[in-house]
Amino acid sequence: MTSNPLSIHGFTAPGRPECIACDEIHPLWPSQSFYPPFADLRLDPHAAGLVMRALAAAGDGSPECNAALLYAPVEAYRQGLVNLRTSERQRHRSTKERQKGRAPALTHELTFYTFNVITFIWSLGTAKHTDGDVAATLLEKVIFPANDMIKDVPEDLVLMAGAVFHVALNSRYRDTEGLFRNLFRESMNLEVLAEQRRPSDVFAGMHGMLMTAASYSIYAGATLTRTAT
Repeated sequence: MTSNPLSIHGFTAPGRPECIACDEIHPLWPSQSFYPPFADLRLDPHAAGLVMRALAAAGDGSPECNAALLYAPVEAYRQGLVNLRTSERQRHRSTKERQKGRAPALTHELTFYTFNVITFIWSLGTAKHTDGDVAATLLEKVIFPANDMIKDVPEDLVLMAGAVFHVALNSRYRDTEGLFRNLFRESMNLEVLAEQRRPSDVFAGMHGMLMTAASYSIYAGATLTRTAT
């Protein structure tokens, strides 16, 4: 049996180590030392594992695997709606229940949140190494330059994903935990925000926003790697 290289701080990504897209094993990226303890952050293990796999694929130079990995939770959600014969009205009602915290968040939403948390934590790491302000570092050294480099996602979806950070940072919070709460609240708007931009294909909209969130984490990880090493 092949050992799973996607392990950090006692956490191992659920499932077999091989990539679902290419059946190869992408090594962990960036360094394990940059990753926060997922258990301490109370992150969903399946979402955290998916984030690790997507970042590993990106670090291994496999963007097509990254795209396939990030479509998997969206497709699972879509297929679940089809299997349950969920109407659009029922879908909207369920989405509102999750937004209000009255129903558990789903994997695609938790994946979006996990990327956003990772992006913030790695931006915080860069800010500490450069004696900079974390909000300025996040926006000026990660979000804005990453926006200019993202070519495989329509601009309106990129800006919508980036706006999550603007809202979270502009909301009142006293500490990092408060910002995480803001990020969680805003991340739960994934489906609503995607539908605003892609009313005829909300699933494509969510995939594009997940791709953007992943790009932010990739850029934040690369920036921290350059700064800290």
